[in-house]
Amino acid sequence: MNRVEVGDYFLRKNKITNLQLEYALSFAREKNIKITESLLELEYITHKDLIDMLLDRLKPQEFWKRKKLGEVLLDVGLVTEEQLQHALEVQRIKKSELVRFFLTLVMLQKIRLQKH
Repeated sequence: MNRVEVGDYFLRKNKITNLQLEYALSFAREKNIKITESLLELEYITHKDLIDMLLDRLKPQEFWKRKKLGEVLLDVGLVTEEQLQHALEVQRIKKSELVRFFLTLVMLQKIRLQKH
């Protein structure tokens, strides 16, 4: 998802206002971070909101044909490129579906961090 899609999503869900979106976009550009990181840092959204967005995006069958799970996780800011590459390497070596396990661990870690 690009910055506009992320912003539009949270606007449609009434999680942020237009003014908050404008500020978050400016903040993201200034700090050279993703819009999702900006929205989180400014406390306009929660990690749960990000997970909800991810789940909403994963519903359409068409979506799976266009993007891999790792790309989706990167897009919404749930994992870094380094974390994703590590999980894919472990998956390749173990020849198992660790990406699902990795996703669960990352989501739990983000939720745990949010509570502190």
